[in-house]
Amino acid sequence: MPIERLRHALSLSHPGAVRLVDRLAASGLMERRPAIHDRRSVALHLTREGEQSCTRILAARDARIAQALSILDPDERQMFGRLTEKLLGALVKDERDAYSVCRLCDAAACADCPVEKALDGAT
Repeated sequence: MPIERLRHALSLSHPGAVRLVDRLAASGLMERRPAIHDRRSVALHLTREGEQSCTRILAARDARIAQALSILDPDERQMFGRLTEKLLGALVKDERDAYSVCRLCDAAACADCPVEKALDGAT
C-alpha cells in the first residue's frame, strides 16, 4: 500500500502518516519497500509480526461484533446485513472513499463486498 492511500484512509496529514509509518516500522510491524510499478515510490508492507498483530486485531474485532449481534435473531441479522451493505455502498463515490470506509476487511467473511461493488459501479 502506498503511504498516500494510508493517509487518506486514516484522514491524516502527510507528515502524520509518515510519523505513523515510522512508529510502525520502528516497532517491527511494517516495512518500506520500493514500489513494484514505480521504483521511486515506497510501498508499505506488513512484516510477519505485523501480520500476526493484524490477525489478533481482526479476531478481537470479530468477537466483539459477534457479541453485539448475538442479541439479534437470524432474520434480524440478515436484515441488518442488507441494511449495512446498502449504507456502506452509499458512502463510496471513488477509490479514496472506499479505503476510508472499508479497512482491514475479512475477505473470507465479506466475499461479496458492498464497498467493492459500489466502487466498481462508480468507475
